[in-house]
Amino acid sequence: MCGRYALYSDFPSLAASLKLPLILNQQSLETWLDPDLTGRETIRHLVHHLPHDRLTHWPVSPRVNRPVEDDPGLIEALS
Repeated sequence: MCGRYALYSDFPSLAASLKLPLILNQQSLETWLDPDLTGRETIRHLVHHLPHDRLTHWPVSPRVNRPVEDDPGLIEALS
């Protein structure tokens, strides 16, 4: 599961972002979606991020911020 949430990140290059990516491993998905889970410290102990070495990131077009844009070119790396 991938989404944008205001949590901490292991990615220094993303530290300036107001909303950081949260990518959960499969075992954490059910826990994350539990509506009764509300304590911040409990969440941090129960929910585990996907290891950063399993991810790749690159700059993309600012078009990704416009809801009307919807094409495969949105995720192409900028040169």
